Amino acid sequence: MRLRNTLARFWPFLRPYPVQLALIGLSVIAAPALSTVTTWLFKVMIDDVIVPGSLREFWPVAAGFTVLAVVGGVVTFTEHYLTVWAGERFSLAIRSKLFEHLHDLPPDFLERRSLGDTASRVTVT
Repeated sequence: MRLRNTLARFWPFLRPYPVQLALIGLSVIAAPALSTVTTWLFKVMIDDVIVPGSLREFWPVAAGFTVLAVVGGVVTFTEHYLTVWAGERFSLAIRSKLFEHLHDLPPDFLERRSLGDTASRVTVT
């Protein structure tokens, strides 16, 4: 199945969550960026604080590490929380649509199938 067809099929289930999807996308981009800045700040700590032995330069770098740790924690929490939240609602919407379809089928459709056939096709292991 092509990506375009997949998106066309599942987009109606994701449409109610544009803000959450945008925040997930931003946090997916922000988390590696914060990691990169942390690595750069570690380089600054080595080159400008430890090697020259300048204690005056230590406090701004330490404050930068603290800010990055807090912001990184917020970004990671937001990403994880919203991903789980949107994923569960997406899964619930698809499952509800599936069972709505199964309930709309005529009874003789289910009788033509062998016992457990529909249940084994619906459940994912």
